[in-house]
Amino acid sequence: MRLLLLPLPSNAGREDENLAGLDRALGEAPPVDLAVVAEAFGQGFEAITDDPRHDLAVGWEESGPEIAQVREMARRHRTAIGFGFIERAGDVLHSGAIVVDREGATLASTGGCRPAGAEARWTRPSTSTAPSPSVSSCAGNESRSPCAATCGSCPSASPSSTLTCCCGLSS
Repeated sequence: MRLLLLPLPSNAGREDENLAGLDRALGEAPPVDLAVVAEAFGQGFEAITDDPRHDLAVGWEESGPEIAQVREMARRHRTAIGFGFIERAGDVLHSGAIVVDREGATLASTGGCRPAGAEARWTRPSTSTAPSPSVSSCAGNESRSPCAATCGSCPSASPSSTLTCCCGLSS
């Protein structure tokens, strides 16, 4: 397997530039099977201000336009791409991760899991009526480690399985 690790610069508020940097780096690199980009490369860690109303706008959704751009890059450069990002799942933010294949299809994803531990501070606006974000859950299964419950992007997904292929955690 030919692997490319990309510790790209990441500037808050410059998502278009950050995504263009990935596209440029992939175009300049020799052909690889998988490119792995540093966590939150698209948004930058400093994008989170602890103001929930601001921060929710920073989060990306797996079905959103930013991830669609990365999927297109995977197709154009004929390489799988794995990266972390600040994910918005409804009105909650958490550290998300996704791997797309060379066709842009999802191979693995954290898929909208709820935050745990230190991530629980990424709160929703106080006007929300949703449940507290301090409870770790994924796919409604609070009894397992965060993101270790059902993950729809894995062929072996079932409510009782621990899916390390999707989430990298086991319970």
